[in-house]
Amino acid sequence: MTIGEIIKKFREKNSVTMDEFSQKSGLSKGYISMLEKNENPKTKLPIMPTTKTLQAVAKVLNISVSELMDELNEKPASMDIIPIDKLVAVPVVGLVRAGYGGLAFECDMGSETVDANVLRGYEKNDFFYLRVKGDSMEPRLYEGDLVLVRKQTSIDSGSYGVVTIDDEEGVVKIVEYDKNSITLISQNHNYPPRKFIGADVERIRVIGKVIESKSKFI
Repeated sequence: MTIGEIIKKFREKNSVTMDEFSQKSGLSKGYISMLEKNENPKTKLPIMPTTKTLQAVAKVLNISVSELMDELNEKPASMDIIPIDKLVAVPVVGLVRAGYGGLAFECDMGSETVDANVLRGYEKNDFFYLRVKGDSMEPRLYEGDLVLVRKQTSIDSGSYGVVTIDDEEGVVKIVEYDKNSITLISQNHNYPPRKFIGADVERIRVIGKVIESKSKFI
């Protein structure tokens, strides 16, 4: 059973409208609708609710998160939630910079959970979540989305990465390499690719590789 099926079943049984569920849970009506449809309109994939979403839904249902997880586990084949004992908290930051002293993180925004299997083979401290700013990566990433970043100083050409230019604030881009150049590509066509050639390549510093993203609807 999906989280959306549980919400819809509860609403129908208790004659609760979507507006009322929104008010009680603090989740937006649009997000509740997406949960019930179990489809992210951007990616067309099943929605992965955050821990905060699970807590909000459990509160309205007047049950514990553990009890909610038990309901979700009734049909493992359709389950899109990771058991809580398999979740790891990773820090969320709003800004990352690179310098000769290492990485500097600013704008502490708490933490977000990630499937422990994603971190397999690495240390927890090798990862951080970065809050996306601006619209340069739309429609793939929107402002406010979270990207899980694994710290590394190089990535394969064509990968999504977090990079800095002249050691300023890190940005999310598609990074492509040529023999003597690095090109930073945005998904939004209003932002032309930025190509750095020759000595200018040294202006680019790779912070890490984007492993996955989470859309934020609340």
